[in-house]
Amino acid sequence: MAGGDLVLQENLKLTNTHIKELNRCLSHMSAGTASDCIAISMTAAPPLPSEQITAPNEQPVQIYPAMTSSSAPTCTIILGDGTELTFMEVDVGSPPLTGFADDVAGLNRMWDDTTPNWGGTLVLEIKGHPIPIVYWKDIYINSNCGSPWKPRQWRGMKSKWFNWKVVVYRYCQGTPTNFWDKFSHNRQRLCFMKIVQQLSQLRKDEDQATAEHARAEYAADFPTFFSYKKNGVSHIKTKPSDIAKMYWLLKGISGGDSDGED
Repeated sequence: MAGGDLVLQENLKLTNTHIKELNRCLSHMSAGTASDCIAISMTAAPPLPSEQITAPNEQPVQIYPAMTSSSAPTCTIILGDGTELTFMEVDVGSPPLTGFADDVAGLNRMWDDTTPNWGGTLVLEIKGHPIPIVYWKDIYINSNCGSPWKPRQWRGMKSKWFNWKVVVYRYCQGTPTNFWDKFSHNRQRLCFMKIVQQLSQLRKDEDQATAEHARAEYAADFPTFFSYKKNGVSHIKTKPSDIAKMYWLLKGISGGDSDGED
C-alpha cells in the first residue's frame, strides 16, 4: 500500500503543477500576452487554380463553362445535296440587297439547288452553306415560330421574291430561246418588270380560262367542290384565281407560280 501511496502523491504533485501552469497562462491571456503560451499559425494553404481540379494520381482536369440548352425556335431546311440544316434566327442575316433586272439566267442559277441549273452562287449564307432563293420565304417567315423572324425585312423582300418566282418558273418551262422569243419586242429583250407585267396578265387569262373550264366540267356539282365557309356560312367561289387554284388542287396538279404572296 505504501508504494501505491507514493504513486498517488506523485500524480497529485504533477496535477498541481499542471494546474498552476494553466492558471499562469490564463492570467497572461487576460493581460494580452497569450502568445507566451499558445502560438497560432494564420498562414493559409494556397488555393488551387480555379481552372484546374487535381485528383490523386490523376492529371489535372480542365473545367469549362456549363452549356445550357437553348429554347430559341429553330428552322430546318433540307438542301439539294441532302444536307439537313438547322439554325436559329441569330444565324440568319437580313435579305441580301440583290436584283436580276438584266440577268434572268443568273436568277435561274441561284433559285433552286435541286435542279441542274443550280450554280452554287453565294448570296445568302447560313452556317457556311449557300442558300437557294427558293427557300428564302420559308426561312424569313418560319411558320414554326408563330411570327416571322424578320417581318420588316421580309415585307420589303416579299413582292420582289414573288416576282422572281413567277419569272423563273416560266423561264424553266422551256428553253431560254423559247422564253426570250416570248418576251422580246423588235428583237430586244424586255426588261424584268415588263416581263413581270406580261406574266401577270397571262396568269389572269389562264385563271379565267381554267375557271370557265371548271364550271363547265363540274356543272351542277360546282358548288360542292368550289365553295368555302365564312362565319359558318357557305359561299361559292367567284374569283377566277381561287377557282383555278382549287381546280388544280382537285386534279393533283401544282399551280407552280401561284400562291406566291400569301
